[in-house]
Amino acid sequence: MFNPTAEVAEGKVAVEWLMTRLAERLPQARKMDFIISAMGYDSTEAARLSGVSGARVRESLAYAGVELRQMAEEDPSIAEIVRELGRERAEFW
Repeated sequence: MFNPTAEVAEGKVAVEWLMTRLAERLPQARKMDFIISAMGYDSTEAARLSGVSGARVRESLAYAGVELRQMAEEDPSIAEIVRELGRERAEFW
């Protein structure tokens, strides 16, 4: 059964997990660019993530995926971070 509250909660956990891991690993110069692009909306809205819909959370994760893919294509060290995050995500969930 579809539960929008649970979906948003799960999406928030996913966004928080992704942003935390990236903040730990991305080169300093790329962090803010990634966060702004990945969230797909301004920092004021990002701060209110708990108020967004499940669709908005999914959209934000999609932006994150696109931005990470582009960064990984440009920088082999970021490609390795993406691979590590993929392995960790499988363990986390």
